[in-house]
Amino acid sequence: MALLVATLAGWMTVRETRRWRTTPFGDFNYLQTGAECLMDGCNPYDSAALNAEAAARHEAKPNIQPTTPVYPPSTLLLLTPFSRMGWPTAAYVFDGLAGLATAVACVLIVWRLRIGVGDAGAVILVAGLVCLPMASALEFGNPVLLAAAFTAIACLLLLQREFTSVGWVLLGVSLALKPQLALGALAVLLWKRETRWAAVKAGGLAAIVLAAGLVAYRLRLGSVAFLATLERVLRMSIVPGGSSDFANKDSFEFLNLQTFFARIANAPRAVVNALAWLTTAGLAAAACWLAIRTGAVRRRPWTMIALATAVSLLPVYHRGYDRVIAVVLVPAAAEIRSNNKSLAWLYAVVVTLWIANDTVMSHVFRRWHYIPQNGMEDVAFCVVLLVSLWWQRQQHDRTVESL
Repeated sequence: MALLVATLAGWMTVRETRRWRTTPFGDFNYLQTGAECLMDGCNPYDSAALNAEAAARHEAKPNIQPTTPVYPPSTLLLLTPFSRMGWPTAAYVFDGLAGLATAVACVLIVWRLRIGVGDAGAVILVAGLVCLPMASALEFGNPVLLAAAFTAIACLLLLQREFTSVGWVLLGVSLALKPQLALGALAVLLWKRETRWAAVKAGGLAAIVLAAGLVAYRLRLGSVAFLATLERVLRMSIVPGGSSDFANKDSFEFLNLQTFFARIANAPRAVVNALAWLTTAGLAAAACWLAIRTGAVRRRPWTMIALATAVSLLPVYHRGYDRVIAVVLVPAAAEIRSNNKSLAWLYAVVVTLWIANDTVMSHVFRRWHYIPQNGMEDVAFCVVLLVSLWWQRQQHDRTVESL
């Protein structure tokens, strides 16, 4: 199984990176140029400055239009090693690094958690490697794949108490690279007593990198530019017509729950946002309540990490390639299997549908059949995870009574 997933990860990385060799690697194009801008002291959150920086390199890079520049200065600081590489060599190297990290994460999970070919978790892993989320991440050169892999490796090392220094460093890098993907795992690791100190160090490392990005290379007011840009992007989810507008025709790409509730006829945007946040808050409250009642953070840490990660994707803007975080969802299937194989398979099937949604739509249906259902699929497997915690509690109570 380990050899299979490593081969799939390698094949997908080479295939997708070569397939898109004539395209701009859109996200990495912006990020690499932003890192160059950071080094040269210009504003990486200004389109004119970015395009001027790209033009000064005299490379065949397409125009940069950062419509969703939500990456903090810490991301740009971490990518400065790529800033002086030629184009598109830097994109190939970055994709190769992301693919290698993904292969390592998958192999470690399979090996250390003993996931076999016929296990429910294996279905999630294979789907995550061959479906569009990974392909899209490689196509755009988005840091999501590297951040997801680092988060998975870090969680495995910290929970198994092996190479903990490597674990918290990788988690800190993931938080600095794309913080919204690693926050769920960080919350659980902070809750769990055995991993709390390592999680604190990871958060501290991310904060140091962010602070360094704000003041490095003469960019003294980077925080002002970044926060202003981030505020504008988030506001676009409320103001009609923006690229982050959950009601636009491309909303099938989004993972947030607003895309589902926006289909309610004549529903005001305030109602749509309220429904999304109330659903998210309800799931989070149920997870915390069950965690306290069942001791799940101690007994079922991977289930809690899966829950925290999945819930964190629901209320705010996320695009489809963020589903590569599924590598962190796989170990929960192994935990559920120890108590209830049927629930483990139900969880695996729903997560696989969530991963493969646009793959199926692209190859089986046509674009006009797209339905923005990702948020509800996420809710569905969160419910399965909650049921698994309740079931484990019931089994524990019956065992105590029999004694």
